Amino acid sequence: MKDLFVEAKRTVELINMDELNTLAETMFADMPESEKGKETERLKEITGKRTEAMTLVEGGKTKFKIM
Repeated sequence: MKDLFVEAKRTVELINMDELNTLAETMFADMPESEKGKETERLKEITGKRTEAMTLVEGGKTKFKIM
């Protein structure tokens, strides 16, 4: 179980939200407003899920005594 947690932790931590936001800005620049709004909401959802995952990771670090 600890090994699975460590792998999941690494995966979540590898996600660089700054790079993702920069990429999104570039992609959204040429989109029509209707599509841009949908994609912006989708990005907010992804950001929220990552934040939630990072909270679980922090709790798991304590549980599994991982640094």
